[in-house]
Amino acid sequence: DIQISTFMTPALTTIHQPKYRLGKAAVEALLQRLNNSYLDPQVVQLEPSLVERQSVAPPKQSS
Repeated sequence: DIQISTFMTPALTTIHQPKYRLGKAAVEALLQRLNNSYLDPQVVQLEPSLVERQSVAPPKQSS
């Protein structure tokens, strides 16, 4: 979800990644690993969100 996508013609639809939460999760995982090097790998899932702009068209109506 980069800022320049709003200035394109048409404005581009993008996926917003929660960068702050992603960074926070990475630091927390690193600190846990430093405190306990025998931890099992973890899966961290963060929900991206769709940012719809003008580059998507509405669905076609069926006849």
